[in-house]
Amino acid sequence: MKKIFLILFLASTIVYAQSTQFTKTLDFNCVDPIQTGFLQNHLIIKEKDKELQKRVVDQYIKRQDGSKIYLLEDDITTLKTIMKNVFEDSIKADCNFLSETQKLLVKRVEERTEFVKKALGKDFKFNKETEFVYDPDHKGFPKTTDEANEFIKKYLQFQIANYLATDIKIEEAKKRVIKNYERNLKRIKEIKFETLVANYLNSFALSLDPHSSFFSKEYYDDFSIDMSLSLEGIGATLSQEDGFTVVEALVTGGAAWKSKLVEPQDKIVAVSKKDGKMENVIDMDLKDVVKMIRGPKGTKVKLTILRKQAGSNKKIEVELTREKVSLEDNAVSIHYQDKEVNGVKKKIGIINFPSFYADSKRGGRTSAADMKRVVSEAKAKNVDGLVLDLSNNGGGSLEDAVKIGGLFIKTGNIVKQTSRREGYENALSDVDEKVDWEGPLVILTSR
Repeated sequence: MKKIFLILFLASTIVYAQSTQFTKTLDFNCVDPIQTGFLQNHLIIKEKDKELQKRVVDQYIKRQDGSKIYLLEDDITTLKTIMKNVFEDSIKADCNFLSETQKLLVKRVEERTEFVKKALGKDFKFNKETEFVYDPDHKGFPKTTDEANEFIKKYLQFQIANYLATDIKIEEAKKRVIKNYERNLKRIKEIKFETLVANYLNSFALSLDPHSSFFSKEYYDDFSIDMSLSLEGIGATLSQEDGFTVVEALVTGGAAWKSKLVEPQDKIVAVSKKDGKMENVIDMDLKDVVKMIRGPKGTKVKLTILRKQAGSNKKIEVELTREKVSLEDNAVSIHYQDKEVNGVKKKIGIINFPSFYADSKRGGRTSAADMKRVVSEAKAKNVDGLVLDLSNNGGGSLEDAVKIGGLFIKTGNIVKQTSRREGYENALSDVDEKVDWEGPLVILTSR
């Protein structure tokens, strides 16, 4: 019988996560121990050298202004000078280069924002024939302020065109573009020092290889939610639009859905703090709004929402009790399509597989168990083939990856773990001879 082999490759990945168990806030004293930890565990790069330093600096600069619209060529030279001793012992307790970089970036963003306001004044004329190179990989940093502004002029034409394409009038489009620049400036000015440190550490991790990361506490919390497919909150999908936090959808069975008080497209304008006082969240970063709304099961949160009714905005006060929410959209699922091949009707099972999730709690939900269930369901429906869609899968539990690989082969190695520090190699194999699916299988991936 024809065998289908699924081999899952795991890149050399190192993830460090900040934990409040060890530190209440992330400061620069944490940087050197964390960098050392990365190097102790990395398979190839073992020490801080000039080549690594160059890559760290390049990654850090890219994080500051990846689109190359704010910083000037001289600013990049300045930043490289500021960071020339980034690996020296003298900077272990010194955060000057973070503060200096931030100060310079704020200055340039202020300059560009002021220019945008002038450029989109009463004399602005939309020119649909404008051509410019936006891809930062195909252009350098501007040499002068005039050159930077010249690029912004062309870029503004593109931004205005995006609004005009959605039938928004030009005056309204100009207001929205200006508001976006002002909002970005506000966000950069209000960035916390802890976030600056986390950004540097992530730049360091990415300079080792594309698969290594540093998780700030916020990022780690989100990662844990994704892995367990559950969170404690109100059960609503939120987005940000023109400075407002907008309810995109309600999770069936969640607190917001049960209350019948919250509707899609409601705008959340205020959220209660721990002391019960309401805080205005207009123009607040979405992740900070989400942090305020999330909380332990059984606790209450108050929201002030704006709802469009009969052509005007109605303000509504809502109190919700937070509950545990199941994130079913991120779980393994299957749907079926009928295809005609050479005049013969074929039933195809298409498996959506967004992540290798695994709840760390005993008896928690795992992607391996869910995958086994949907494959069994597909067999019961006598499908002629399966498509396993990994195109949006960002990874996750290695143990589940091994188990899922084992569903499609008899026995054999799935992946090898190697540790330079411990000096061992460990083959993670499928030892169960049962094959859950032996029929035609297509693996759908992305870049």
